[in-house]
Amino acid sequence: MSVFIFIVVLIIVLSLHEFGHFILAKIFGVRVDEFGIGYPPRIWGKKIKNTIYSINWLPFGAFVKILGEDRDNENDADSFSNQKAWKRLLVLFGGIIVNLLCGMLLLGVGYAIGLPVLVNEDEVNQVENVSLSILGVSGDSPAELSGLKAGDIVLSMKSGGDEMQDLTAEKFSEFIKNHAGQEVILSVKTTDGIIEKKVVPRENPPEGQGALGVSIGQVGFVQYGFFKSIWLGIKNGFQVFINTFVIAFYLIKGLLGFGPSIGELVGPIGITALGGQTVKLGLGYLLQFLAGISINLAAVNMIPIPALDGGRILFILIEKIKGKPVKAKTENMVHATGFALLIALSVYIAVKDIIRLF
Repeated sequence: MSVFIFIVVLIIVLSLHEFGHFILAKIFGVRVDEFGIGYPPRIWGKKIKNTIYSINWLPFGAFVKILGEDRDNENDADSFSNQKAWKRLLVLFGGIIVNLLCGMLLLGVGYAIGLPVLVNEDEVNQVENVSLSILGVSGDSPAELSGLKAGDIVLSMKSGGDEMQDLTAEKFSEFIKNHAGQEVILSVKTTDGIIEKKVVPRENPPEGQGALGVSIGQVGFVQYGFFKSIWLGIKNGFQVFINTFVIAFYLIKGLLGFGPSIGELVGPIGITALGGQTVKLGLGYLLQFLAGISINLAAVNMIPIPALDGGRILFILIEKIKGKPVKAKTENMVHATGFALLIALSVYIAVKDIIRLF
């Protein structure tokens, strides 16, 4: 049920990206051949005026088919490729803008009803329900092998005759360091209840990881009034937007072997699995997660990758600089190559997601 709820909400969030393209195309009189929820094959469709509105079998997002987006029908008055450059840019930016605004709105609503935030020692008494939470788990680490997951709350820990409660991040790290190579029993509050996890911290962990392979922090819930919530949603949403570019840079750099790996790419399968767990953690966590997805989608589509919005935006900018468009055959070949590479990457990520899950 948690996974089902998340898929429904995720489809809505992802569909907003395509709705941004759709609504601006309609405003500028560009013909939209189809607006689809999910990806084909089609379950149901209805044509209203010149547009087919459809529901499709593959439930990961949505799509919009705009006349002339592949540089065909260039002489038709209602073709995308026959519009002025500024109109084409706005249609392409439509999805990005809607995703960014959606993410900011979700954060704003979250701050109004209560969002989980990291707190330091000085803020502990100012925030409600502070607990020591696992923020992330490294692959193939003792933490992952024991079944610990992001969002789990550590209540207490013991090893031999030593036991510790009322944990802070510093006390946790010190305890793990002092018991490297020994079995440590963690009492953890998970989405399935309070359970015990047995782990053996590594004496010589890999570079960039701790003995247990987790990142931890004290998390509490904050709640603000309407106007401050809106402001924080805009401010922090924009910060997430900027940070996505920084993370993407270092992630790609690591994948190409020019630096340390800072994480792994996750596809629809992995996101759905994480989302199902997030639903169980509560509405605040779900809103944060969905806001992150929406804002990340906006940022990724800004990157000039062929076949994505950023790649198409780049070709329009080149057209304005040169004074004439790049040949349609060349542009379509670049986008087709980029699309093929994205499909290959998606398959690779999906396989890794499945291996991680099973």
